[in-house]
Amino acid sequence: MRCCVLFCALVLFALSSGVSRAQEPSEEQAPSDVLAKMPAKAVSILFGKYPIGPGYQEMLIHVYAVPEAEKAKGSRTSYKREDFMGLTIPKSYFTVDFLLQKGGRIERLNRVTFRNNDGVNGILIKWLEPKARRGPVVCIHLGATHWLGWELIAFPDGIGGHAALKQFEYGGEGESGVDIQLNGVDRQGRMTVSLDSHEGEMDSEQHYFWNGMKFVETPRPYFVIAASLKTREAAKAFCRQHGEIPLDDIQPTDRYPKLTPGYFIVVAESFETQTAADTYARKLNHFWGIVCYERRAF
Repeated sequence: MRCCVLFCALVLFALSSGVSRAQEPSEEQAPSDVLAKMPAKAVSILFGKYPIGPGYQEMLIHVYAVPEAEKAKGSRTSYKREDFMGLTIPKSYFTVDFLLQKGGRIERLNRVTFRNNDGVNGILIKWLEPKARRGPVVCIHLGATHWLGWELIAFPDGIGGHAALKQFEYGGEGESGVDIQLNGVDRQGRMTVSLDSHEGEMDSEQHYFWNGMKFVETPRPYFVIAASLKTREAAKAFCRQHGEIPLDDIQPTDRYPKLTPGYFIVVAESFETQTAADTYARKLNHFWGIVCYERRAF
């Protein structure tokens, strides 16, 4: 019989990922010039330095929380870091600042925000392409006791580019639980996420793959492409011009081994099979009057 017992958050934090180099929260506060970049009423939670910037330059990562509501009337104090640790924390928007130190000043390269009502325990760095160390994935560990989570923030074009967020829960109690593995790779050498769920003697597995845009349970390699242009700005202009069309995303073709590099494609949707992609392309052509086509991307 399998049983999930109540471990502390940071023990599970290390064991779940199979990686021991994750940074736990430090009692040291972020430097004053980093704290100065927080909005009013924000509370500093985590601060660390990681070689994930341009050319593997050291980045400063600062995680802070902005509570959705003020403290109860009559309270003499404002929120402190201790209020965001443990089982019960205020519902908050957590922000991750990605900062670069240049001489005597701090420059923000990116900022990512997610809503959460679990504590933040630590940071783990992974890569979308682990062997080549391309596409940093900043994994924020969440929760306490028996139900925990990872907020994965992936940067396929580097820290200064677009961020794709995906949250996974794991843990358990009694005879039910979910184990997570962040160390897998697919046939193309890209990071995968695996979940092993168990309910008594019943087991099931889920595998999530990086499709160039986000982590998905089914790879969906066939893209319906509404436009292919030489610059991202031209692709954005196309989307504005055709705002009524249900478009999915703009993607550089360099990310995909089966597409001609050097272009930015406007992806209307992606599918598991070529037939489904062709059907959807014809639908868009018929209803929206735009010539779409299908291509296998990976």
